[in-house]
Amino acid sequence: MRPPIAGHEKRCEVPVAFASLSRYREFVMTQTLRAGLSEQDAGLFTVASVEVFTNIVRHAKGLLAGARVELIADCASTEFVLKVIHSGKAFRPCEKVGVTQLDAFPESGIGMTIIRSACDGVEYVHHKGVNTVRMKSVFRGHASTRSKR
Repeated sequence: MRPPIAGHEKRCEVPVAFASLSRYREFVMTQTLRAGLSEQDAGLFTVASVEVFTNIVRHAKGLLAGARVELIADCASTEFVLKVIHSGKAFRPCEKVGVTQLDAFPESGIGMTIIRSACDGVEYVHHKGVNTVRMKSVFRGHASTRSKR
């Protein structure tokens, strides 16, 4: 069960599969630009969100057959928020990601570094079998926590 989508939110569902990547990426890029992020910030945010999606496809545990990822893009007056929602066992990222060792590819942690660097905030929530990754970008006309890192 989910509350009705507010007028300023846009929603999309895609299957948990690499074949969905193009549609997923297009939705995120369209919504970030529609929200008013600069092309550079929108591109970086989209890359980070693709990392979230590919992590789900590769590593999510306990997915139901035919599972889908739900995206909810919310454009508020000071920030853009993307919720990436999927079923499965809880995912808890490590608090600190060390220096990325590229010779350890693909399990090097570079995706987590990209996600944290491209967003002004990232939250991972698990409730009753549903994971939500909440990614936030503050509009550049407002104080950004990213610039303080």
